[in-house]
Order: sequence, then structure tokens, then C-alpha cells
Amino acid sequence: AGWGWQGWWLTLQALWAAAGTSPGLLLLLLLQLPSLLLSCSLLFRALALAAANLTVNEWLNRHRYLHLQHQAGFCNRFDRGPAHNCWEFWAGPAVVDWWAVWEAGQQELLANRSSVLQAHSAGALLRVWDVRWGRYQQKLLAAREHKREQAVRRRMQALGLQGREGGD
Repeated sequence: AGWGWQGWWLTLQALWAAAGTSPGLLLLLLLQLPSLLLSCSLLFRALALAAANLTVNEWLNRHRYLHLQHQAGFCNRFDRGPAHNCWEFWAGPAVVDWWAVWEAGQQELLANRSSVLQAHSAGALLRVWDVRWGRYQQKLLAAREHKREQAVRRRMQALGLQGREGGD
């Protein structure tokens, strides 16, 4: 599982050796590595959103936009599956009647009595993410509340108010 300490030690030795022969190259590597990681994460997000047929704004504000909501939660009525979405993104028509596309998605939802248009799409994965994130947030909130209650009990014990009801 992972490199372990020997892998990191060998990497540090290699970097130190490189610093002796060409310190400018090492400095360039150390400056470009964070930029490369950030660029790769932005590329991944752009590709994932193209596969989901969403803009970054729609993705970040999906809880605010009514056209992305359904009784069961998030629902992108413009999602037609990753392959179709990517084709539309890279080579699709320049002008699209988005209202007609939304209406077609709404009719498909009503006809199928479903809350998703495509079962295997990036939008469906986003919906699963939202559900799991919501559960995590609820657990985190419950844990914080439990911690707060424990702190109040400890303070009351320290002040000798443990047995009293209602304060004063």
C-alpha cells in the first residue's frame, strides 16, 4: 500500500542529486508540479461535466436551479448519456433550442415515471454523490451536536449543576 518510507527516501535522494547537477531544472520541476496537478484536475472536471451535459455554473449551483430539480432530487433533463453528450459538446450544432430539449426530457421523465433520463450517465453519478454527501453531512452534524451536548454536560458537572433542571 503506497511507496513506504524507502520510496520517498529514494525520491528525495534523486531530487538532491538532480539539484547538484542542474538546480534550475529541479526548481522548474518543483514549480510546475503543482500547476500540472491543478491543470489535470480542471481537465478532469471539464470532461466529466461535458459527459453530464452541464456547465460549471450549473454544477456548482445545482441546488438553486429549478430546471435541474425533481421530486427525488437532482435531475438533468438535458442529459442523454455520456456518448451523446460528448458528441453534442464537441461536434454538435451551434444553435440549439434548449427549451425544446428540456420539454423533451420532461416528457420522457413523465412517460417513464422515473427521476433520471439515463441510468448510466454522469448526471446519475452526480445524483448518487449528492445523496451520499447529504448523508455524510447529516452524520457530521449529528456528531457535532453530540460533541456540543457532551461539552455542556461537562461544564454543568464542573459547576455542580448536573442534577438541576431548567437552570438558574
